Amino acid sequence: MIPPSQQNDQPTAESPYSIRFYKHYGHSPAWQLVPQAVNFFEESGFAPRPYLPPPFTDSCVTAIDEDGNAIGFIIYYCGCESWDVTLSFVDSEHRREHIHTALFFALRDKAREQGNIDSITCTTHANNLAAQAAFEAQGRTKEYITYTYSLKDGSDGKSPLRAQ
Repeated sequence: MIPPSQQNDQPTAESPYSIRFYKHYGHSPAWQLVPQAVNFFEESGFAPRPYLPPPFTDSCVTAIDEDGNAIGFIIYYCGCESWDVTLSFVDSEHRREHIHTALFFALRDKAREQGNIDSITCTTHANNLAAQAAFEAQGRTKEYITYTYSLKDGSDGKSPLRAQ
């Protein structure tokens, strides 16, 4: 019998990875990549310190290589009418291979199939230009810009690095 989490495999024609959905990312290979993602966002200055990962009960869509390892993921919270991306990441060795776009389009297609989802939302740091460019290339629309006035320095004081 095929486990429910693997029934949604969507092998990609041009690459050696598959895309799988999981109800809880804590039960997926993505959980092993989350600390690397959190570290990347903290070191890049794109996240406050301490940056807490999403709850293990959030859903995810994961790109998995031939060896069963996660190479990218999108973790999202399933609301009644909107899904909110809480964390997304692609391993540095697999960037610029369109993995994030494949993951987002799989998520978009799943939301359309469900029928009652009006939108998929996400946020990124103002200096994360690579993420912003990717989101716009995927057809996402920039709707809000948030301003914050910090009363305490919640980070290590480093200014954000430029996106690589």
